[in-house]
Amino acid sequence: DRRVIIKLNIHIGNMSLTDQFEWDMSNPDNSPGDFARRMCADLGLGGEFATAIEYSIRGQLSWHAKTYAYSEA
Repeated sequence: DRRVIIKLNIHIGNMSLTDQFEWDMSNPDNSPGDFARRMCADLGLGGEFATAIEYSIRGQLSWHAKTYAYSEA
């Protein structure tokens, strides 16, 4: 398993969301979009947060994947 730490620090309008959690990059069932929508539903946040959360997760996963690939070379 390839667990990484995902950090969120998102500001939309006058609302902020700061969170940190582990993400298993080796699990193909993990979906940034599904996670973002579920998190927004749980916290009562609007859809604009779901888009920002998903974008942030995907960006961090991409960075971790590149860093992992580089460290394996």
